[in-house]
Amino acid sequence: MGNELLGSDEAALQFVGRSLPLLPGGSASTRSIAAADVDGDGDLDVLLGNEGVPSRVLLNAGDGTFPTSIELPGGNEDTFSIAAADVDGDGDLDVLLGNDVSPSRVLLNAGDGTFPTSIELPGGIMNTYSIAAADVDGDGDLDVLLGNDSRPSRVLLNAGDGTFPTSIELPGGSAYTFSIAAADVDGDGDLDVLLGNNKSPSRVLLNAGDGTFPTSIDLPGGSASTRSVAAADVDGDGDLDVLLGNYGSPSRVLLNAGDGTFPMSIELPGGIASTSSVAAADVDGDGDLDVLLGNYGSSRVLLNAGDGTFPTSIELPGGSASTLSIAAADVDGDGDLDVLLGNYGSPSRMLLIAGGGTFPTSIELPGGIASTFSIAAADVDGDGDLDVLLGNDGGPSRVLLNAGDGTFPTSIELPGGSASARSVAAADVDGDGDLDLLLGNDGGPSRVLLNVGGGTFPTSIELPGGSASTRSIAAADVDGDGDLDVLIGNSGSPNRVLLNAGDGTFPTSIELPGGSASTRSIAAADVDGDGDLDVLIGNSGSPNRVLLNAGDGTFPTSIELPGGSASTSSIVAADVDGDGDLDVLLGNNNSPSCVLLNAGDGTFPMSIELPGGSTTTLSIAAADVDGDGDLDVLLGNYGSSGRVLLNAGDGTFPTRIELPGGNA
Repeated sequence: MGNELLGSDEAALQFVGRSLPLLPGGSASTRSIAAADVDGDGDLDVLLGNEGVPSRVLLNAGDGTFPTSIELPGGNEDTFSIAAADVDGDGDLDVLLGNDVSPSRVLLNAGDGTFPTSIELPGGIMNTYSIAAADVDGDGDLDVLLGNDSRPSRVLLNAGDGTFPTSIELPGGSAYTFSIAAADVDGDGDLDVLLGNNKSPSRVLLNAGDGTFPTSIDLPGGSASTRSVAAADVDGDGDLDVLLGNYGSPSRVLLNAGDGTFPMSIELPGGIASTSSVAAADVDGDGDLDVLLGNYGSSRVLLNAGDGTFPTSIELPGGSASTLSIAAADVDGDGDLDVLLGNYGSPSRMLLIAGGGTFPTSIELPGGIASTFSIAAADVDGDGDLDVLLGNDGGPSRVLLNAGDGTFPTSIELPGGSASARSVAAADVDGDGDLDLLLGNDGGPSRVLLNVGGGTFPTSIELPGGSASTRSIAAADVDGDGDLDVLIGNSGSPNRVLLNAGDGTFPTSIELPGGSASTRSIAAADVDGDGDLDVLIGNSGSPNRVLLNAGDGTFPTSIELPGGSASTSSIVAADVDGDGDLDVLLGNNNSPSCVLLNAGDGTFPMSIELPGGSTTTLSIAAADVDGDGDLDVLLGNYGSSGRVLLNAGDGTFPTRIELPGGNA
């Protein structure tokens, strides 16, 4: 494949154009393109949803070339939409096919990028133009959304194993829905549904929290021919705006007022283009989300000025192809986002970004482009520096050994295979003086890996509790016997404390009060000041809790924390107001993060909303970053810049610092 350097006079952002491998029959009619690591090797493969010929997966060699092309089962179905998601909860990415004149399908991944099991989705032939996966009923598994043409669109609720016995008809009747997506546009912690319609107004369906949608809102713009809908925070105010890719009229950004209403509609540059696909990604590396338009004719990138306006429009190389699908992903592993064009009647293309963004001090960690859910630092090899622990999804978790200078030349694959590790921690659970590893796994048993010294882990112990969907794991001496017990925060099953026998085995498993909440974070701290460790539970879709320890590792008293049913992703304890007791920090998803000030007895009468609005905060921590003797707050955000909130000394945070790195 020959490369050519292609530039634009409109901005200093360049692309190297590369055609993707030709499919059998030459120029396939590709309707949809996506990127996902389907073979679990740490790089992003390409999925092609084709019309008239079989859809395909192109396996990445790791450098953005695709020597292996796999024909997906199903034959010459007219696939109009393709996506990847772990619908059966086994830790690898399955493929969803939205078909026009045949039933849509889920192809279950064997773990290596092959798909021996094909499941026909209920409903028969529904003229599906768009397919997506999202947990709309909040039960911890991924449901399937079908955007249908001339028939009602549907949500198929997952039973947890990749089967879909419950089919819910979405409001709106038999609209011509060309695009469907899920996003929390009203900031209440559940996923709403966006419908991009042709010949009738596009809609937002607000979720009641259980996967039903009693409220339907017409989006501004009238009966435009919308071919693609997406949600992204393009103006950086912490809520999700809506992008409409229109055919025969200008595409638009609808700016969210924060409550799921969209009073401001901005016409995107480009005039009356024939846009079939719209997406958002930070392609120039400046920390805001740019807009990608896949057009009949020249496709474009619109560079964001940072406020949701797009003064710079860049024509993408490739000529006047009929691009039906556009996406951004780092397919060559060089740290910037490349552009994928799924073309109809001509070869699909990959455009490698050759410029845009400067990163003078960026150290790439070994281990490829794994889907890392959890990262921690600990001295596992006992040499006096901090090593890095990576809890990965779809590929082995790893320890990166520090050479002492902040580089990590040695990468150790942890035992356990490609389990979906959602949480990783280090603690000396067997009392031998080195740090063992705890892996909280989703869809398989959680594990303790015993360190023999030097950062090697030959012994893997399966923790009791079976194949729970563990989202958080921690270690603490909750029964006061001098060894470290294990806390397990589960989604969809009870949380647990595993009491250590002193040797790193856990014969006693205690079910924590609270039932089968969707717990995202668990921690231990003495919040009532009685000398034992209480348990903090951060939940999604139900109230957060503090469980007060009776002193023996039992928790008879459960206190509901203020804040209602926020979607909390991270919970920690720290004395932010300097009064000698431990306050609680809540990192929330799609609602403001909070500090709950402790009255000294484990009750929290005062809740302080942290500045930054309803960002998607996935991690929160406390540290004295400015060296003034009080604890500041760090927020790790998804889709927006991380932040440091400087403490005024009393638990208020008037100064907010945006961290470099953009919308990571």
